Amino acid sequence: MAFSPGESVYMIFAVNKNTIGRKVRQLRHIRRLTQADLAELVGVDSSHIGKIERGERDVTTAMIEKIAAGLQVKPKDLFP
Repeated sequence: MAFSPGESVYMIFAVNKNTIGRKVRQLRHIRRLTQADLAELVGVDSSHIGKIERGERDVTTAMIEKIAAGLQVKPKDLFP
């Protein structure tokens, strides 16, 4: 399956933004990273990571890939 740049993952897979956010937070805690640590690895502001974790931000395929890289997991690991 091909994705368009910037396409919202949760819309494609009908995955709730909150579900992805909870998974990001869980993996971040396992790796003992702060939101600021992960934000630096991903290249965004820490408030952006917080909004993703709370389900307040849409998550694009590009952001999923960056977060997965920062957490040292595969993008599929961010899904239930």
